[in-house]
Amino acid sequence: MSEESNTMVDFKHEDQFSYLTDEGDLILKQNSLFDERKVAEVSGEDELAETIHKLKEAFDSLEKKVDKATEKDKNEEWIDGMIDELKEARAIGDYDALYNRLKGEKQQLKSRKGYSGS
Repeated sequence: MSEESNTMVDFKHEDQFSYLTDEGDLILKQNSLFDERKVAEVSGEDELAETIHKLKEAFDSLEKKVDKATEKDKNEEWIDGMIDELKEARAIGDYDALYNRLKGEKQQLKSRKGYSGS
Protein backbone atom coordinates (compact mmCIF):
# COMPACT_ATOMS: atom_id res chain seq x y z
CA MET A 1 0.00 0.00 0.00
CA SER A 2 1.58 3.25 -1.09
CA GLU A 3 0.92 6.54 0.62
CA GLU A 4 0.84 9.71 -1.43
CA SER A 5 1.48 13.03 0.23
CA ASN A 6 -1.00 15.85 -0.08
CA THR A 7 -0.13 17.94 -3.12
CA MET A 8 3.62 17.45 -3.19
CA VAL A 9 5.30 19.73 -5.70
CA ASP A 10 8.35 18.62 -7.63
CA PHE A 11 9.85 22.06 -8.15
CA LYS A 12 11.66 24.43 -5.81
CA HIS A 13 11.76 28.13 -5.14
CA GLU A 14 13.68 30.21 -2.64
CA ASP A 15 14.85 33.79 -2.81
CA GLN A 16 15.81 36.48 -0.34
CA PHE A 17 12.21 37.06 0.77
CA SER A 18 10.25 33.85 0.18
CA TYR A 19 10.37 30.10 -0.32
CA LEU A 20 8.11 27.27 -1.44
CA THR A 21 7.29 24.32 0.78
CA ASP A 22 7.01 20.76 -0.54
CA GLU A 23 3.23 21.13 -0.20
CA GLY A 24 3.14 24.12 -2.56
CA ASP A 25 2.76 26.87 0.06
CA LEU A 26 4.56 30.09 -0.82
CA ILE A 27 5.96 31.45 2.45
CA LEU A 28 7.26 34.93 3.22
CA LYS A 29 10.40 34.72 5.32
CA GLN A 30 10.45 36.27 8.77
CA ASN A 31 11.43 39.92 8.98
CA SER A 32 11.27 42.72 11.54
CA LEU A 33 7.51 43.17 10.98
CA PHE A 34 6.23 39.59 11.15
CA ASP A 35 7.10 35.93 11.53
CA GLU A 36 7.14 33.84 8.39
CA ARG A 37 3.69 33.40 6.89
CA LYS A 38 1.93 31.83 3.95
CA VAL A 39 0.96 34.24 1.15
CA ALA A 40 -0.15 31.81 -1.55
CA GLU A 41 -0.59 28.20 -2.54
CA VAL A 42 0.58 26.97 -5.93
CA SER A 43 0.45 23.66 -7.75
CA GLY A 44 2.58 24.24 -10.85
CA GLU A 45 5.73 26.02 -11.93
CA ASP A 46 3.87 28.37 -14.27
CA GLU A 47 1.45 29.26 -11.49
CA LEU A 48 4.40 29.82 -9.14
CA ALA A 49 6.11 32.20 -11.57
CA GLU A 50 2.88 34.12 -12.16
CA THR A 51 2.09 34.29 -8.44
CA ILE A 52 5.58 35.52 -7.54
CA HIS A 53 5.36 38.15 -10.28
CA LYS A 54 1.99 39.40 -8.99
CA LEU A 55 3.18 39.46 -5.37
CA LYS A 56 6.31 41.41 -6.33
CA GLU A 57 4.15 43.87 -8.25
CA ALA A 58 1.98 44.24 -5.14
CA PHE A 59 5.08 45.15 -3.14
CA ASP A 60 6.12 47.66 -5.81
CA SER A 61 2.69 49.25 -5.38
CA LEU A 62 3.29 49.58 -1.64
CA GLU A 63 6.64 51.27 -2.30
CA LYS A 64 5.04 53.62 -4.83
CA LYS A 65 2.32 54.49 -2.32
CA VAL A 66 5.03 55.58 0.12
CA ASP A 67 6.99 57.37 -2.63
CA LYS A 68 3.99 59.30 -3.94
CA ALA A 69 2.63 60.41 -0.58
CA THR A 70 3.26 64.09 -0.12
CA GLU A 71 4.91 65.50 2.97
CA LYS A 72 1.49 66.79 3.98
CA ASP A 73 0.05 63.25 3.77
CA LYS A 74 2.84 61.72 5.81
CA ASN A 75 1.73 62.37 9.35
CA GLU A 76 2.29 59.88 12.18
CA GLU A 77 -1.16 58.38 11.71
CA TRP A 78 -0.56 57.79 7.99
CA ILE A 79 2.83 56.19 8.69
CA ASP A 80 1.36 53.93 11.40
CA GLY A 81 -1.38 52.93 8.95
CA MET A 82 1.20 52.07 6.29
CA ILE A 83 3.15 49.98 8.79
CA ASP A 84 -0.06 48.12 9.69
CA GLU A 85 -0.72 47.60 5.97
CA LEU A 86 2.77 46.14 5.55
CA LYS A 87 2.13 43.68 8.39
CA GLU A 88 -0.87 42.25 6.53
CA ALA A 89 0.24 42.70 2.90
CA ARG A 90 0.17 39.80 0.47
CA ALA A 91 3.31 40.86 -1.36
CA ILE A 92 6.94 39.83 -1.82
CA GLY A 93 9.69 42.38 -1.29
CA ASP A 94 12.09 43.99 1.14
CA TYR A 95 9.77 44.69 4.06
CA ASP A 96 12.68 45.57 6.36
CA ALA A 97 13.92 48.34 4.06
CA LEU A 98 10.45 49.85 3.62
CA TYR A 99 9.68 49.53 7.33
CA ASN A 100 12.99 51.19 8.28
CA ARG A 101 12.26 53.98 5.81
CA LEU A 102 8.83 54.58 7.37
CA LYS A 103 10.32 54.51 10.88
CA GLY A 104 12.91 57.08 9.79
CA GLU A 105 10.22 59.34 8.34
CA LYS A 106 8.21 59.03 11.55
CA GLN A 107 11.28 59.95 13.58
CA GLN A 108 11.85 63.01 11.38
CA LEU A 109 8.25 64.07 11.95
CA LYS A 110 8.69 63.75 15.70
CA SER A 111 11.90 65.77 15.67
CA ARG A 112 10.28 68.49 13.53
CA LYS A 113 7.40 68.70 15.97
CA GLY A 114 9.88 69.17 18.77
CA TYR A 115 11.50 72.09 16.98
CA SER A 116 8.24 73.73 15.95
CA GLY A 117 6.89 73.60 19.48
CA SER A 118 3.69 71.79 18.39
